[in-house]
Amino acid sequence: MIGTQGQASFQARISRINSGQVSQVPQPGVSDGSGTCWITHKSARRMQKRAAPETGRTASTSGLFGFVLGLLAFVLSQLGGYHLFGLPDSKMTGDIRMLLDGVGAMAVLATVSLVIAAPSKRHMAVRIAGVAVAMATMHNLVHMAPDVFAMAFSAEWVEATRAASEPGSILFRGVSIPLS
Repeated sequence: MIGTQGQASFQARISRINSGQVSQVPQPGVSDGSGTCWITHKSARRMQKRAAPETGRTASTSGLFGFVLGLLAFVLSQLGGYHLFGLPDSKMTGDIRMLLDGVGAMAVLATVSLVIAAPSKRHMAVRIAGVAVAMATMHNLVHMAPDVFAMAFSAEWVEATRAASEPGSILFRGVSIPLS
C-alpha cells in the first residue's frame, strides 16, 4: 500500500515535469542566463556586512576589544617565550629583540584572530596597534607591579626587565625614551 502511494506521487511529478509545469528553483552560484547570478548564503552574509558598517557603540566596542586583544597577544607571547626559551640572550641587540618580540606577538595574534575570526582589515589594524603599544610600554607595568609579574614570569625576568629599561618611558629598539 505504501509502495503504490509513493509510486502514484512519483508518476504525478514525472507528468508535471513532462508538461513543463515545473517551478524553476535557482541553484546557488549558477547563472540563469539572464545576466543575474544566484549567490551562496555565505556570500550574501559577507555582502551584508560590507553594506552595513559598524557605527555607534558597536564600532567603539569592537575597536576597544581589538586593541585589548593586541595588548594581551603581546603579553601572552612574552609569557610563552620566557617559559619556552628562558631569559633573552644578553648579547642580543635591541633591534633583534624587538623583532623577535613583534614576530612572536603577531603569531599569537594571528592564532587568536583565526579563532575569533577577524571581520575586517580595520579590526586587524587596531589589534596590531595594541601589539605596538604593548611592545613600547609593557616594561612600565613591570616597574609598577613587579610582584604581579614575578608570579607569572619569575623574579629573574622582572629584574632583567627592570634593569634593561627605565620607569615612565617608551622602549624602542632597546632604548628607553623618557616620557617626561
